[in-house]
Amino acid sequence: MAQDKLLAGRGSVFIVGGVESMSNIPLLFNQRAAQKFGRLSRARTLMNRLQSMAAFRPSDFQPRIGLMLGLTDPVCGLNMGETAEVLAREFSLSRGEQDTFALLSHQRALAARERLAEEICPAFIAKKSAAVTADNGPRENQSMEALAKLRPVFDRKTGTVTAGNASQITDGAVALLVMSEERAEKLGFTPLGL
Repeated sequence: MAQDKLLAGRGSVFIVGGVESMSNIPLLFNQRAAQKFGRLSRARTLMNRLQSMAAFRPSDFQPRIGLMLGLTDPVCGLNMGETAEVLAREFSLSRGEQDTFALLSHQRALAARERLAEEICPAFIAKKSAAVTADNGPRENQSMEALAKLRPVFDRKTGTVTAGNASQITDGAVALLVMSEERAEKLGFTPLGL
């Protein structure tokens, strides 16, 4: 949006940001269960509460996992991991190749920690004594041996995508200062990217 506005001449300096909190995506209940929960919350007498609770069935307590819904393509019906399995088969990507790339990704992220520290603002989380100051995804002790021990998640019989070579479920946020090259030059900023 900032780029579109910049190109349209509707500004030259923008603060942009985004956030994703995958650990806080809720569980969702089907409409039938939601109606039963609604009746239970409106019940005022003990008898009405008991009658409302008696209407529940075990299937009412099987929520739809919001995270899975968010990671599922509504057109093809596959989640991201299932799509990765399809692509691995189509492009003949072996488990070893995926694990090698995953290990390299961890190593690069760890090697860049010091450089990236300049760009990370400490985040304070309730009930934790220390601030989060680095990405918690890269593992210091990641190895090919550790990756090889992990089982496929999305296709348990013939799959190759594991928790070690797939994207992690994580929380994160970003804020960026975006501006035209001319404005950055006038203000004396050196761009991190063009």
